[in-house]
Amino acid sequence: MNWVRTPAGSIKESDTPHTLGTNTDGSCNQTVIATTSYSYDTGDRLTGGTLYDGLGRTLQLPDTLLDGNGPLAATYYVNDLVATLTQNGETRTYTLDPAMRFATETDHTGATTGWRYANDSDSPAWHATPGGGWTRNVTGLAGDLAGILTYDGQDTRLTTTLTDLHGTVVMHIDADPTGGPPTPTTTLLTDEYGTPIAGSARYSWHGAKQRHTALPSGAILMGVRLYIPQLGRFLQVDPVLGGSATTYDYCNADPINCTDHDGKWARRLWNRARVGIRSGLRMADRYGTVGASTCVYWCVAATYQDRRLSIAAGGFGWKLRGPFVGFNTARVQNQGRHTLHACAAYKVGGCGFIGHRIENGRRVGNYYGVSVGPGVGGSFGTMTTVWTSRRLGRRSRR
Repeated sequence: MNWVRTPAGSIKESDTPHTLGTNTDGSCNQTVIATTSYSYDTGDRLTGGTLYDGLGRTLQLPDTLLDGNGPLAATYYVNDLVATLTQNGETRTYTLDPAMRFATETDHTGATTGWRYANDSDSPAWHATPGGGWTRNVTGLAGDLAGILTYDGQDTRLTTTLTDLHGTVVMHIDADPTGGPPTPTTTLLTDEYGTPIAGSARYSWHGAKQRHTALPSGAILMGVRLYIPQLGRFLQVDPVLGGSATTYDYCNADPINCTDHDGKWARRLWNRARVGIRSGLRMADRYGTVGASTCVYWCVAATYQDRRLSIAAGGFGWKLRGPFVGFNTARVQNQGRHTLHACAAYKVGGCGFIGHRIENGRRVGNYYGVSVGPGVGGSFGTMTTVWTSRRLGRRSRR
């Protein structure tokens, strides 16, 4: 599939190749059998047979935009999650649990599959299937889908799911209950936007993250929105302002180097780093702190130097996980003298800091420190003396 896009990232024109594969000389087959043009209104909504409601949610897509898979109709809950899908005689009806996640899926035959969760994510741990059976999603060390354990009411079968580097499930391999070699049972193939080319399964494109393929045409429940791979677009408006190039676009029109598993925010490595740097600089401008941190804490340090007791405070970061109390040690240099002081802080994550100490608006020393605890991270900034005692003890005679 060849795509021509507008500057905003929306599809302007697409060419459908006649066949897949290569020519006899090894070059890609570029034979075109159809060209589809797309038009949009000022709200980036598709025109030409596409219907929307007052909230910008897509109610109907024409067959001409879906590669001949039939027109698609959808209804929604008040929180924009999909309630029903209808396409080419296939129907999917969804209910929600109290956490506003999909609880059941009922197809056009009336068969209902229950979705059961083991944590607060939107990835089911197992499914209750019709007839008293169930399927359990088996995850690997990295948390990605590694296999599916199926019980049909009589026998239990383990299916290994093989994924590519992009997280797309490309093959199912069933274990032989008699102890023989495993047997490949399903081969899955999609294009870069997730449009099915060969095979169909519950988890295909981004199946490693348990993104559920709802219809044989390839429509995917991608977090809080429904994704249509033939268009590279979502049916609902992006709930996060600026989450992608447009309010409907998938991942800034770059599905190879970018992902949007929750339907809220396009994520790529450089964007994450850039956002973290910008956030750190804004914190520095406002609080006098620069850093990429996984902590939320204020650091308080007590020092005794030149017969004066001083209390200093500072160090600000962000929250990640795992509350604990850590202790930091730092070495302060002031007019050639060295004093060791301890910094106790309530943190979320493990932290390190580096910066300088300020007394009466004047930099008087450097400090640094490291704390170890669950989680990783670091922060560096300034500590400011908030109280200093009078000189303690008696001055020695010379």
